[in-house]
Amino acid sequence: MNAKLEELTKKIYSEGVAKAEEEASRIISEARKEADLLLKKSKQDGEAIVEQARSEAEELRRNVESEIKLSTRQSVNTLKQDITNLIVNTISKEETSSLMSNREFIESIVLKAVEGFARNNFTNPDLELVLPEKEKEKLEAYFKGRMKTLLDEGITITMSDDIQSGFEIGPKDHSYKISFTDDTFEAFFKNYLRSRSIKLLYGE
Repeated sequence: MNAKLEELTKKIYSEGVAKAEEEASRIISEARKEADLLLKKSKQDGEAIVEQARSEAEELRRNVESEIKLSTRQSVNTLKQDITNLIVNTISKEETSSLMSNREFIESIVLKAVEGFARNNFTNPDLELVLPEKEKEKLEAYFKGRMKTLLDEGITITMSDDIQSGFEIGPKDHSYKISFTDDTFEAFFKNYLRSRSIKLLYGE
């Protein structure tokens, strides 16, 4: 009886130990797997953080380089524009002043303008030539002497304080006018010289 009881006790003990060892082994195995997963995830997270940091650093570098290039281009373009403006403004003012004081040049432009109006079915009696009021005595006498034929045909000469030099011409009904004043000539020369100056200075 005692022998059977002892045998049964040993059997129960052995089975209990075996189950405990099996459970312990399972727990240890799962713990190792979980630890491996955590380690792998930590490594992946670390690599992702490093990669993101690298990507952000590269983007920042590109942005800084782009800003530097843009700033440099803007500075160079501003310098080019300043140099061009200096040259153009100086030349255009000198050229405009010279041309506007040349009565023969003004006369030739007036004649061309009258011819242009004639081609568009405007007769001389329909036209009005407006000259600077401050130059009235000189210009009126000059044009009346040099352009007698046109005046005899009916073209009208008037004076205006709004014009400092040059002239305006157009229909007497003032429906429109063509301006050949110092301001319009200066604007023309600036536009022409600016493109020419840029090409000569910078090859653009």
